[in-house]
Amino acid sequence: MPKAMDVEDLLIWAFRDQKIDLVAAAMRPKGPSGASHSSLAEMLMLGTKVDTTSAGARHFAVHCHEDAAVIYDAVMALPPEAWMFVIKHAKSATQPDWHEEGPGEWVVPKDKHGEPRKLWADPAKKTGFLGYQAAELVGTNPVHVEESRRAYAVWRAALVDLVPLLNAEMVDHEAIGPGARPEPWAG
Repeated sequence: MPKAMDVEDLLIWAFRDQKIDLVAAAMRPKGPSGASHSSLAEMLMLGTKVDTTSAGARHFAVHCHEDAAVIYDAVMALPPEAWMFVIKHAKSATQPDWHEEGPGEWVVPKDKHGEPRKLWADPAKKTGFLGYQAAELVGTNPVHVEESRRAYAVWRAALVDLVPLLNAEMVDHEAIGPGARPEPWAG
């Protein structure tokens, strides 16, 4: 009977605990010998086949769960921006920050009378009016909040997309969820 886990927890298990991305990188052929046309050229030049995968990498892969490899393949099938967010947050067991406090506000500085603060050429004599002091941002830049929330939405959509892909291939696990809310800032 497959063990049901939230897809986010499965990703953490695969990338942080099983270190599947490191296993995959260790198993990938290095340099030009990874290309099919250069393997033949290398054999002709050296007179022998060169094994580009280290024994250490093969040993590490033996200890990596088969479902972790399924998770890795499914994640890497996502668009690059999505898999980047998924892997980053799975490795650190975090969720993208969506700025619960919301976007900051642009506030016009006021003087002691509650009027917009004036700029003077000679502040001591208050002569030579230059205009009003520019508005200042109080809180988080709204553009940064918007970008962060878009990143959260991409990350969560990737989790949703992964569930059926993982369940079609995994042997010992079943992906459920995600438990992460779609737009936590909306309610």
